[in-house]
Amino acid sequence: DYRAYLSTVDKQKASSVNRRLAALRTFFKWAIVHGKISRNPLNGIKTLREQKPAPRWLEPRAEHRLLQAIEQRLQVVQVVESPDDQLAPADQRAYRDAAMLMLMWKAGLRVSEVAGLDVGDVEIRSRRRGVVHVRRGKGRKARDVPLNAGVIAALKDWLRARPSEANTALFLSKGGRRITTRGIQQVVAQLGREAAALIRPRTAEDRALADALAMLSPHVLRHTCGKRLLDAGAALTEVAEILGHEDLNVTRRYTQPSAADLQRAVDRISSVE
Repeated sequence: DYRAYLSTVDKQKASSVNRRLAALRTFFKWAIVHGKISRNPLNGIKTLREQKPAPRWLEPRAEHRLLQAIEQRLQVVQVVESPDDQLAPADQRAYRDAAMLMLMWKAGLRVSEVAGLDVGDVEIRSRRRGVVHVRRGKGRKARDVPLNAGVIAALKDWLRARPSEANTALFLSKGGRRITTRGIQQVVAQLGREAAALIRPRTAEDRALADALAMLSPHVLRHTCGKRLLDAGAALTEVAEILGHEDLNVTRRYTQPSAADLQRAVDRISSVE
């Protein structure tokens, strides 16, 4: 009766109801241990089934604004006059940030994998063919990740702008050392805020997009890559191999529809001829 009251009268979500039941179950276990009661009244009381939320990924409109924010940064980069000249440090970082973002967004790399890359791990064969060798994957598992034209272009721009006397690390901090995962997270968060500023919040949907970009993280970029791969028709096993998942159930999360996916689904039948 209490479970039904919380759900139907108090209008609480299934997750909230289940937390309350868990708290009571623990309390009654304590009461049994201390001789206060003889049996747990919550034995046999099942929890409510919860609708599992989909991983957070960017909607296409938000992706467009993020790409726009990157392009705006690159538009103000000063062009060098001769091959011997070098870009200003701020302009170098604009290319660096774009390349790091593209590896997570369009190739699905983890933030730790991006930070651990060396220059020799990138193999560019043509404008449309390339691969990055991830040697420090999760669980010490190495894998080769194919690159598309957009990622290759961003990497080529960074490799041209990258200081030639630098160490073997692919991505460098302001001090010329290997960038840390925290440094990459800060770059992603800043680009997300710049992209969010490009949205005029006229509707609730606009505000939701701006909020999603304002909270951008490397993991959201990686989730976006997995979602777009499946949307484009890639097999579950292919996506798992690209993202470095050993368990297909982890990859299967990207088949879980988001709230926006469900809204688009019902919108398709809004008008019946």
